[in-house]
Amino acid sequence: MKHFKLKNKITLIFSCLLSTMLATAGVIEVDGWIVNDESTQNDSKGSFVAHGFSGTVALRGNLDWGQTSRYHTADGYAQWTFVGLPSGLYEVAVSHEPDTNHTTAAPLFVQGVAVGTVNQRQAAANGPVLSDGQHEIPFEVICQNAEVSDGTLRVRVGTVDNTSQMEFVMADAVAIRPVTEAMQQAASAKDALRDAYVFWKDPSVYTVNTLSHQTTKVPYADLQSAKRSLQHLAAADYVDLEASSYFQSLNGDWKFSWAKHPLERAIGFESPDFDVSGWESIPVPSCWELYGYGKPFFGTVPTTRMREETGHVIDIPDEENSVGSYRRTFTIPEAWEGRQVILHFNGVSSAFNVWVNGKFVGYDQDAWTDAAFNITKHLQPGENVLAVQVIRWSDGSNLEDAAAWSFSGILRDVYLYSTADLHIQDFFLTSDLDENYEDAVLKAEVKVLNHQIKHARDYQVEMTLLDANGQTVGAQQLAVAKPFKDRDGAGGLVAVMNMEAAIDNPRKWSAEDPYLYQVLLTLRDNEGNVIETTGANFGFREIVLNVNGLFVNGQNVKIKGVNRHENDPTGGKTLTVEGMVKDAILMKQFNINAVRSSHYPNDTRWYDICDKYGLYVMDEALETSDFFIKREGLPGSDTRWLGACVDRVAAMVERAKNHPSIIFWSLGNESGIGRNLMIMGDVVRRIDPTRPISYDGRETVEMQQKDWFDMNSSMYPSIDYLKHHWGQPRDGKPYIMIEFAHAMGNALGNYDVYWDLIEETPHFVGGYIWDWVAQTVWMDGQDGTKRWSHGTDFKRGAAHEGESKHAASDGGVYCLIFSDRSIQPEMHEVKKVQQYIGFKLLSAANAEVELENKYNFTNLNQFVGSWELLRNGEVVNSAAFAPIDVEPGDTAAGQLPVGTLDPGAEYLLNISYKLASDTLWAKAGHEVACEQFILQKATPPVSEGQGAVQLSDGASELVVTGGALSVRFNKVTGLMTSLQVEGQECLAPQSNIKGIDLNLYRAPISNDRWFRGPWMHKRIYAPEQSLLSFDASKEADGSARVRVSKQNVHMNGRVDYQLEYRIYGNGVIRVHCAMTPAGFEDFETLPRVGLKLALDSSFETVQWYGRGPHENYPDRKTSAFLGNYTTTVTDMFVPYLNPQHNGARSDVSHVSLSKPDGSGPVFTVESSKPFLFTALHFDELDYSRYIRPGFLKPREETILYLDHRMLGLGNASCGPKPLPEYMLPVQPYQFDLTLRVE
Repeated sequence: MKHFKLKNKITLIFSCLLSTMLATAGVIEVDGWIVNDESTQNDSKGSFVAHGFSGTVALRGNLDWGQTSRYHTADGYAQWTFVGLPSGLYEVAVSHEPDTNHTTAAPLFVQGVAVGTVNQRQAAANGPVLSDGQHEIPFEVICQNAEVSDGTLRVRVGTVDNTSQMEFVMADAVAIRPVTEAMQQAASAKDALRDAYVFWKDPSVYTVNTLSHQTTKVPYADLQSAKRSLQHLAAADYVDLEASSYFQSLNGDWKFSWAKHPLERAIGFESPDFDVSGWESIPVPSCWELYGYGKPFFGTVPTTRMREETGHVIDIPDEENSVGSYRRTFTIPEAWEGRQVILHFNGVSSAFNVWVNGKFVGYDQDAWTDAAFNITKHLQPGENVLAVQVIRWSDGSNLEDAAAWSFSGILRDVYLYSTADLHIQDFFLTSDLDENYEDAVLKAEVKVLNHQIKHARDYQVEMTLLDANGQTVGAQQLAVAKPFKDRDGAGGLVAVMNMEAAIDNPRKWSAEDPYLYQVLLTLRDNEGNVIETTGANFGFREIVLNVNGLFVNGQNVKIKGVNRHENDPTGGKTLTVEGMVKDAILMKQFNINAVRSSHYPNDTRWYDICDKYGLYVMDEALETSDFFIKREGLPGSDTRWLGACVDRVAAMVERAKNHPSIIFWSLGNESGIGRNLMIMGDVVRRIDPTRPISYDGRETVEMQQKDWFDMNSSMYPSIDYLKHHWGQPRDGKPYIMIEFAHAMGNALGNYDVYWDLIEETPHFVGGYIWDWVAQTVWMDGQDGTKRWSHGTDFKRGAAHEGESKHAASDGGVYCLIFSDRSIQPEMHEVKKVQQYIGFKLLSAANAEVELENKYNFTNLNQFVGSWELLRNGEVVNSAAFAPIDVEPGDTAAGQLPVGTLDPGAEYLLNISYKLASDTLWAKAGHEVACEQFILQKATPPVSEGQGAVQLSDGASELVVTGGALSVRFNKVTGLMTSLQVEGQECLAPQSNIKGIDLNLYRAPISNDRWFRGPWMHKRIYAPEQSLLSFDASKEADGSARVRVSKQNVHMNGRVDYQLEYRIYGNGVIRVHCAMTPAGFEDFETLPRVGLKLALDSSFETVQWYGRGPHENYPDRKTSAFLGNYTTTVTDMFVPYLNPQHNGARSDVSHVSLSKPDGSGPVFTVESSKPFLFTALHFDELDYSRYIRPGFLKPREETILYLDHRMLGLGNASCGPKPLPEYMLPVQPYQFDLTLRVE
């Protein structure tokens, strides 16, 4: 008998009577549960029968628990019977294997009474997980009080009338255990919890006792403390709140208890007397899933259930809703005596209740914005107890359905701050620039709250402006206002006042020059004493959006943006300043100027970083399930959701309104249409009329009312659609691609074509690539190694580990950079296409070049330029440019002294512009723009074949020898079986890839979604091959000609092809390939056309003349310049998170492979026409078998693909197919390659 143990910490009551009833076969006891396993059918203590179920029992893994899963008949059922049981109540649980073709409503009966249905498409939950130490089987409790009076308990699963859907009904195993008195008491307690009203299931309750939304700030005791805090951003990338004596961080280790189900959550733990000494500790902030408590989830469970049509929008599923209970203590500083104390949370997912010293404080359920509570009345001298209970899913989760991994817990900072009874509650800073965008008026709307003073009089607020060096601009008291007049100062009221001051020609903020001032606001009492000072970093700038585009400080700016989900490789949704700064620096270094906070407000520190480094931000409020696109849904016009929607968008705007980096507010993403969204737009305009509003419902042109957003938008348009649908302004609004260039895997084809169109179309504002960073975290594999997480790790019902590609999920792996912030090759293309210096070759003969300054605010004299001339890939001349003044929008031209060009050689002109001095985001010498021009094109030379060879023609083998060369062919297969030079083998005899043969297959990239179905279903990678003819002859020049005719038969067509080898004694082999396809009517394009071979493992060093150094393709090669490059086969591999084709180099004229030490043979491929090659330690079929790079097993041999043509990358993972010129029609192809071994 196997020994099982329980994995989910459920306490079981063991029964001596039951333990004596164990049988050796079908009925066994596992930790107090009696399990009836139908795989054994019958024994003396129980039985299993199946009526109307066909087929045999299929065992799962190595366990003895089988499953019978067959179509139902009209009277079909499966029944488990337990006999010899003591009388009493029993708890009953069932197991089933989840699958998409199983029924969603398997009817269950206990003792002949219907107890409900089970969704067998989802994994069993809310029950014991029984394990043999290697495999875990989850069970689902279906009955907690089955009565046994005659010693027998019967459990039955029936069938349903679903023949039209061809669904399976599963019969697996049943477990029972006696219900003890303690269990009955616990059940009663759970019933009370189940029936209790909870906020998180009521959409009309989204916050309780929270303070009004306000800008992110804390009070300071004096002006110097505030100044030191704000200027800390310049020195250390964050505002130092601890510079305030009225601030206390609550980050650190908290006591923590996790419950898988809300009914199992800690009760009464908020009481100071409740003993939590036995609880675990967890750091705050953090994501509890990364500490072993549950798993992340892609999207949200409530909206996923709606997609599956298994849930109601208001019903929050308890069975998938874990709860975390947090406890810690704190002590209030003596200096805070008599002041108001505020408890502030920067982000908790998704809903939480708060208690202080056992007293309920409040509730909030917006995971992504601040929640603050006044806890003054709940405090006591000395130690105080803070308790927080976080619920993973709430009705608010319906407004947080981003295409991202959801993590849970107190995700962001928690702190206390203290205010006086009269304090600056909020402020809003703006600037008005004159018509010349020179002088400005600084404006401040200030709110002063009187907590409890009976009547406040003669108080005033002073405004001070400091420059980046901390020097006062203008007067110390730049403006003064007295807020309280008449009855305005009554206790509990907020007084609002407006202040302004003229500023002569301040330095303007932009993404190119993110200059920050500090605005300080000081509140004084009627005797002139400072009550408090607060303030913010501030940038003078003005945003205008109209039909002609986006204008920042009067300049037409194009958005070169990315969508960015928050993700840290070790922290998940809990970010570090260092990680966020890395994001900003990489964006700046790769010519990205904008970021969209898709699809939720971000960590407040991110906006500080964008202010400092210079990024234009679109801040976004929410996203609901995307199946409501273009129609009413959620939030729609249902007033139950109106309050929550308005609260969320107001919270976003109010907290971040003082950040100059934020230039757009977004109401949301893909959340349908309806009055609630329109009202959100009205609210935003009332709070902040200075910034344009965006909303993307996928296609704004289809919306009837358009007065609640300011720009048209769509997602993933094709080039043709852009030209014909958006080529002219519509509705008096500009246009932006809110998401485009879906960067999933090996992607971003024809990105340059998009930007050519953007730059030539004035009302095109630009776009945001989807998206920035891979949503993966480091995880421990079962083998003890660290690896990146994958969508399959977090898929409901899927195993944690698995190599099968069929289990793969692309969720969260669309990105430009990996989670550790190492870049993918696409980033080079983004940088090149979006560079701010344009180059035009006016005359190749005279090497005359024109420069265009595409910056908005930067003169080209901030950079140093240089050029170099390459002859056949080698630098033969170079020089630096003299510094040149070129204002934004201007051009300059000049002739470069490249000298005389030799006839017959290929000459390339490379131009580079680099930073002349250090910046925040890069050191001097960082390249910002580059270009390559072909001054003189030449036909690449191909090695001459010379030297006679001898033929030895046997019954099954042909041997060709000459000089140091020896070539063998198998006459049965037509394949080259050996290629030796001086006795050293070049091919890999141990490989399953034999000889040189035609290849049409590439492992599907994520963008191949339009094509990969037919490719894979028709097994283009595994044709049935037959040799049609094989002949060899000795030619007049002494060479050998070997002709091989073959036929590849596929499931939907065939390919007839010929390979002709011309072999010379000096090691030159000319290969001609001609192929003619027939059939393939369901193929819109072929993946590639070329040859494939396996070389010996010693061929590790790769040298080529072509485009490089990084991976490039026919429609993604703008950034890859022609030249001579050297690397290794190992380093050519790109570890895309979902393994797929990678590593190609295009426009190649020759490539050589050799040993790293230079010894032994060199294998070279040449052509007079450009070709592509890929050299890796993986076969394309390897990528199709595994779900993540960590499972790939490098081969010893080097797999070399030599392609005449290859399908472009396109953007089709979520968007259009490759452009027609980059497709490979099903038609005849022929090409020539020259091999040389020496």
